Amino acid sequence: MNNKLIKGISSCALAAMLLSTGAAAQTATQDNAAVSTENISFSGCVEKIRSVYTERYPEQIDIVNGVIDDVTSDKTFSEYYEYEGKTAFRILEDTLMDALTPAIEPYNYDGQVAWTSYTVPVLTQMNDYYCGPAAVQMALIGNGFWSNTSENRENKKQQEIAKELSTSSSGGTYLFKITEYMQGFISSETITYKSKLFTRNTYDTIFGLFSTSLRSNKVIILNIPDTSYLGYYNGKRYSDDGHYVIIKKFDETKRKLTVVDPFHLNKVDTATNKYLNNEHEISLDDLISLAKDKNFWASVYTYTEDDSIKSYVF
Repeated sequence: MNNKLIKGISSCALAAMLLSTGAAAQTATQDNAAVSTENISFSGCVEKIRSVYTERYPEQIDIVNGVIDDVTSDKTFSEYYEYEGKTAFRILEDTLMDALTPAIEPYNYDGQVAWTSYTVPVLTQMNDYYCGPAAVQMALIGNGFWSNTSENRENKKQQEIAKELSTSSSGGTYLFKITEYMQGFISSETITYKSKLFTRNTYDTIFGLFSTSLRSNKVIILNIPDTSYLGYYNGKRYSDDGHYVIIKKFDETKRKLTVVDPFHLNKVDTATNKYLNNEHEISLDDLISLAKDKNFWASVYTYTEDDSIKSYVF
């Protein structure tokens, strides 16, 4: 990936302009589109962004370097970059701002329970690589975008979603496809689904982001790179390509999350000899451990812009 070139105007080109002009926090104009990025490599772009942030935050250079290294080495970030370089680097800056601003301080929860008021159906993925479409199918019903009817719970709907998401046996489902698809159901310009990366430097944002999403009647689509961090998997890793589950409830007092998992885990009801679907409770601390060790992603309903995201590159 490092040898590939950024296509079109990107945060990299903007970073180069800001460095040369001394400007900051400006939005690209039509004139910016003429700036050539033809000879700027991926690694060159990363280093220009690193330069902007280390200059602005000289006392937090370790955090800047840690975030940039964590994000740019992440597999899902690479997939985002391949899809659209500009979006990928917006996520990088978003993650940097999460780490560098006071918003990273622990969320002051009020001891309540946040959940979607709609019923989230427990649906089973049709095959080993349909966890993404199954999660989206549950989210659409759990958010109230689709009515909770037998027709909308059928496998046919899951197949239709898989086609829309370009799900494949070789690559599963890309997170950027899921987030983009969910955004299509939102009409607001101020709040929508966003792909968020949680790392060792940004895990504290889990509290506020998850609560905001659920209190807005929007479930969270979680992408887990290693299911062994989820207690109910008993240390087993589902797939090297990660796994999608839904978060439908957050008990802030108990620090517990209710997960709906489309994978049946081969558990069988001895009375009916049928596979059991899965709804589980997991610890928030398990997710924090995952963020610290390996990073994880989620498609979360949140504000497109807020006081914690003040761009110094875009």
